[in-house]
Amino acid sequence: MKQLDTYLDLCTRVYDLDKKEVPEDAYAFYRSFMDKKDRILEPMCGSGRFLLPLFKEGYNVDGFDASDSMLDALLIKAKDIGLEPNVSKRFVEDLNSKKKYDKIFIPCGSFGLIVDDNEVSLMLQKFYKMLNKGGKFLFEVETFTQVPDSFGSSESRVYKSGKEEMILATFCPSSFEHDIFTTFCRYELVQGNTIVKTEIEEFKRKLYDPELLLRRVKEIGFSQVVLHKAFVKEALPEKGDDVVVFECKK
Repeated sequence: MKQLDTYLDLCTRVYDLDKKEVPEDAYAFYRSFMDKKDRILEPMCGSGRFLLPLFKEGYNVDGFDASDSMLDALLIKAKDIGLEPNVSKRFVEDLNSKKKYDKIFIPCGSFGLIVDDNEVSLMLQKFYKMLNKGGKFLFEVETFTQVPDSFGSSESRVYKSGKEEMILATFCPSSFEHDIFTTFCRYELVQGNTIVKTEIEEFKRKLYDPELLLRRVKEIGFSQVVLHKAFVKEALPEKGDDVVVFECKK
């Protein structure tokens, strides 16, 4: 079976330590499009930062992710609060579901984790087919303003994960080619004064010119596409915004 080579154990632990709570503005923004009667899908749901609060509030939301570590973390958190969400392990490119949804949403820039142009088009087509008539696909993209001025300089952060345990995370932006921003990430689990586990990941994400992506989305067949300033429902994006949110209606 195909395995993901990012979002492994230490990366997932750092992710949850760094992002313990769902961001209030983004959560309120996405929830404002949803109804308790909707069938909702969150692809690439990760460790459940958005999915679990929605599910706890009574929203009918399914999720899937390609990372075993992320799904394990999600299920542990769900069990701790007495929830049993419908989540599964799946890659976007292997998606072959006949189930229909009223809302599909991808927060946190996860849309950019699909870096191959053909796979991006296939993803858009699949989600279009999975939506009910009048349904909406909501997702955010990161723009070219995310590219750093220079490459090769590392930044390290320490995350306390236990009384005598920490994770040292080092991030080194390495290149930006063909709209793909690559960062090398090194995670070191330290117990006492000893490194007991190391993981190295090559993290790639695709950045976008929102206007060019807008054309591609319309070509898929969405009847109405609105671009939003993150995360303000009534505001249009501005030049220089790091993130733009797409609202695509079938």
